[in-house]
Amino acid sequence: MHTCDKSKLIRISKTVLICGLVLYLGYIILFSDSNCRSSFRLKWAPFNSLSNVAQSKRVTNIRHLLFGLLGSEKAWHHRKSYIESWWRPNVTKGYLLLDIPPKGDLLPWSSKSPPYKIYDEVSKLVSETKHVDATVLRLVHGIMEVYREEHEGVRWLVMGDDDSIIFLDNMVEILAQYDHTKYYYFGGHSEFILSNYWYSFNQGFGGAGFILSYPLAKALAKDMVNCLKRYNYMNAADKTTMTCIADIGVHLSPLQGIHQIDLGGDLSGFLSSYPKSLLMSLHHFDMVDPIFPSLDRAQSVFHLENAAQYDQSRACYNKSYVITGLKAGNFQFLGDTPLIFMRKLCQEVGYKDQ
Repeated sequence: MHTCDKSKLIRISKTVLICGLVLYLGYIILFSDSNCRSSFRLKWAPFNSLSNVAQSKRVTNIRHLLFGLLGSEKAWHHRKSYIESWWRPNVTKGYLLLDIPPKGDLLPWSSKSPPYKIYDEVSKLVSETKHVDATVLRLVHGIMEVYREEHEGVRWLVMGDDDSIIFLDNMVEILAQYDHTKYYYFGGHSEFILSNYWYSFNQGFGGAGFILSYPLAKALAKDMVNCLKRYNYMNAADKTTMTCIADIGVHLSPLQGIHQIDLGGDLSGFLSSYPKSLLMSLHHFDMVDPIFPSLDRAQSVFHLENAAQYDQSRACYNKSYVITGLKAGNFQFLGDTPLIFMRKLCQEVGYKDQ
């Protein structure tokens, strides 16, 4: 009897142990911190035609983002590699807006590039609004031009430039934490203090990219013409956009991962001192040295994005050796070295010093 009871006890203990392990793993998978989970689930999200009710219950994925990239035909010849490094054909939604139809070596249009559209003819609108700067009006009006093209399943409108470098999976993971049915205006400040002073500390810098929730984009598009009339004296597109959004009652919610890069020279100090937040965008790569010295700018961007595509949300940290790898972007490691103060790492040069 004693042997039989002992055998039963062992079997029960094993069962409890296995059940506990299964429950623990289930908890880790289902309830882990969103900042630590892998973004692999969000990377190649399939597109299905679902009802609005079903769509609203789904976790935000790439197909819920609509990109509007503002550019010019002239610049696209040398900037297209920046966008093609992160654009996922037939997966990413969005458009590149150009001032004139592409020509020369841009034809035939690359399947690796976003589909393009030509900006609306705005000369009549310039006259109607009496705007002081037709280019500013065209850029701000471009938000509405992108918004009106896509509606089904769109939760977030992301505006950027033709040299904005986006880390898609990180952006999706961050936006998935917010309620897309509410008004949100996300963006980033400039790293150069005078840029914020000259323009505004409350605006999202467009080159780094700013993000509007779909309801806010809808409200902005509806009021676009009236807003351009009210602020026809403004000669900065991002500031005009900020002011139009403020009239709706919404102010900027800054995100650390969005970077204008109003800097010059070697970016390694900036990247090495990167905060513990997901990298969402980089801008102004024409103004800085290639981040990989042995490669040119275009090759550097592809190299960065190719490495990041495996899992953009990961960071490596080893207390013993003071080794830190930045989330989604920085592959410079400080190993077996004394602690380096952030001030020493930040050796970028501002625009004023160029």
